[in-house]
Amino acid sequence: MKENIRKCSGNYSWEDDQSCNRDIDYLLNELRRIKNCCERRCHTGSWCEMFIDIYNPLVHHLNKCKAQCICPPGPRGPRGSQGAKGDQGEKGNQGEKGDQGEKGDQGEQGDQGEQGEQGEQGEPGICDCACQSMGEMVLNGGMENFETGVPVGWSTNTPAAVSQSTAQGRVHSGSSSVNLQNAGNLMQTIDLVNEGCFYELSFFARGEGEQVSLSATVTFNTPDGDVTGATITARNQDIPNGNRDFAYYKVITTAAPANTTSAVISFLVTANTNQSLDLDDVSFSIG
Repeated sequence: MKENIRKCSGNYSWEDDQSCNRDIDYLLNELRRIKNCCERRCHTGSWCEMFIDIYNPLVHHLNKCKAQCICPPGPRGPRGSQGAKGDQGEKGNQGEKGDQGEKGDQGEQGDQGEQGEQGEQGEPGICDCACQSMGEMVLNGGMENFETGVPVGWSTNTPAAVSQSTAQGRVHSGSSSVNLQNAGNLMQTIDLVNEGCFYELSFFARGEGEQVSLSATVTFNTPDGDVTGATITARNQDIPNGNRDFAYYKVITTAAPANTTSAVISFLVTANTNQSLDLDDVSFSIG
């Protein structure tokens, strides 16, 4: 210990002397104990007064020596275990809204959803046009009703060449058809025909013999005269003549001319002797 004090008194640096701090601390503790003893009168005599006079300079000198002690640090100890995670702090204030980023690519189309319930049916529409369908416009087109050999609702100026046919194979539908012999004709006038409208004429026919031809015509009646709207011509040998073998004929007229008041449907047959034509299911309506 005295050697350490000597070293300190000579301003000596001992980096390798690990007892430096320990010895000086010991001396400081002893000096404090003696000073306390003198102050409590544990020891008496002139030396106590001398000791008290030199106490402060001596302590100052020893603290200065202690400050010069350079003790190398010991080896680093192992790293301790990580402490428990602390409580989460309070949520800070929300920052300002950043600028909107660019629009990303469109994703794939999703599956189609279920079909919704059907809505209520709307009110019926109103057609404000002159060419509304009026349904069937021919009277007794099925040739079922006859009076004095002529179909009811029809007219002819060759009554001797017009008759009712009921034989099997000579009726297209129902129970009868009308038979027209050579030069026989049949006509019906259709009222309530509107100008600018198109009309459809159709019928079934068969020949009772090979040399039979037919002409069917639709004529529009106007104050300025008659106008032909459509014509069907079936030549000899073009009309089927087999049993139950009817051909179907149909034509669309031109538009009814201005100021049309009515239309006339007419049939005219040309045939050799003892040959004729069976006509059935005549129809006329807006096309």
